[in-house]
Amino acid sequence: MRNDFGIYSIAGLVRNLEDDAADETKVAGAVSVSARISTVGRDDLRLQYSYGALGRYVGLFTYPDTDLVAQAGGDVEPIDTFGATAAYRHFWSPNWRSNLTVSHTEITSDLEAPAAPSGNGTLSYFDSATSVHANLLWSASPKLTLGLEYAYWDFSEIGTGSRYQYEQVMASAKLSF
Repeated sequence: MRNDFGIYSIAGLVRNLEDDAADETKVAGAVSVSARISTVGRDDLRLQYSYGALGRYVGLFTYPDTDLVAQAGGDVEPIDTFGATAAYRHFWSPNWRSNLTVSHTEITSDLEAPAAPSGNGTLSYFDSATSVHANLLWSASPKLTLGLEYAYWDFSEIGTGSRYQYEQVMASAKLSF
């Protein structure tokens, strides 16, 4: 939906999760609502909230699609997660802009930590992930945008209480043709 104040949307996901070895199938779903709200000048605020059996569709494969401990026992149990993101885009001038983004995702299902090594040998569980990103983008020409971004992530692991942090500085170039 689009109006004078911004753009709003709702999306749904229905998934068929199966384990060929256990010959079991489960249907699961998720929902997402988002908004891009105009603020001052060309600036805008972007918000998104998602909940349900999102699995690999949230957080760049931060979470598995199913409970790996249950799957090792022959059951297909979808993992419910939520994710929330808030971002502000500010135009410094017609050719310069910045974005500040904060996001948090978390597993809401009750899970046990997978047995070493990493559950079934493919993944370990993080029960939450938080990130902050800040960038500066320069539109050098109508077809070329150059950027620099700083990103910080904080992950929490199920069962151990361990936390892991990751920082990164990235440069980018986008050529439209």
